[in-house]
Amino acid sequence: MTISGIYSGQELYKPSSTHQSHQFRKIQTSAPSAGPKTSDTVNISDEAKEISKKAQIDSVHKNIKKENLPVEAFALPEWFIDFIPKESILNHPDIDPKERFSYSGKKKRAISYCSNTAFKCLSEEFQKTGLSTTERYNMKISQPDQFTEYNEKLHQSVKMRLLEDERYVKDMDSLGNTV
Repeated sequence: MTISGIYSGQELYKPSSTHQSHQFRKIQTSAPSAGPKTSDTVNISDEAKEISKKAQIDSVHKNIKKENLPVEAFALPEWFIDFIPKESILNHPDIDPKERFSYSGKKKRAISYCSNTAFKCLSEEFQKTGLSTTERYNMKISQPDQFTEYNEKLHQSVKMRLLEDERYVKDMDSLGNTV
């Protein structure tokens, strides 16, 4: 970056002493000499550029409110589909739509229990992290490596909790779903 030819302009306008009001008159200044110009060169390190870029991104993301987030911010993690019964997923390719209405009471209860347990577990694990939806989304956008690590820890935590629930494991097995 080169900076040259900077003039302050502080003396261009002065109050007029002949008028009582605060009118200003322009003072004639001579143009800068046509002699040799001096300039300063500023070098910005790659590290400083990266810090500046991150600061700009962070400042934008801090001003995002939950109501203004894109719908993707509210999406469930991709791996979560493995923890809910396929029978509870609308238009699942392995489930005949006509079959949905013929589930027995026991099967309906198993589907309901497994789905509710998985969603409750995910919700509780989200709360344990202390990150809001906005903060998780901002991390995903601005710190993808950190988000990947966070997401994997969340995945393993949810999986371990669900595998500890004997009824959940038994009902998922009875439905033909593996965890």
